[in-house]
Amino acid sequence: MRIGVFGAGAVGGYVGGCLAASGAEVVLVGRAPRIAALRRDGLWLTDLDGRDSRTRAFVASDDPRALAGCTLILVTVKSAATGEASRTLAPVLAPGTTVLSLQNGLRNAARLAWTLPRVEVLAGMVPFNLAPGPDGRHHRAPPGRLPVDIRPALFAPAFARAAP
Repeated sequence: MRIGVFGAGAVGGYVGGCLAASGAEVVLVGRAPRIAALRRDGLWLTDLDGRDSRTRAFVASDDPRALAGCTLILVTVKSAATGEASRTLAPVLAPGTTVLSLQNGLRNAARLAWTLPRVEVLAGMVPFNLAPGPDGRHHRAPPGRLPVDIRPALFAPAFARAAP
């Protein structure tokens, strides 16, 4: 399964990095300066449970077309950017692609579903804070794990291995 992340900031970098570090094929898409930093530094993932790993096992691009062919797309942009994200993703995503909104705020998944009618949109949440730092570091500070029971048959194994 190829997993795309649209919004390679703190949340997208951490969750995508955990998935990549666990062996999933991950494509991170973000703004050009962020992508340049990811290519230069990779991702350094730490947390209060003792995770301390680095990975460069991902594709990083500022071109949303890099997400074509992904089975699952995580949308991790700020809520205010949801409309722009859906307009950007609409011509890229194949019918039947699954989109998981991992955004703060209410109604983001509904907004995505309204503007992306050819794909399945699921609502998720990130129950912890993340602090990006220098050299590609993404630190999960409080305890918590992403819920992985949304679609166990498809996504739970990848998320369980990654333990984001």
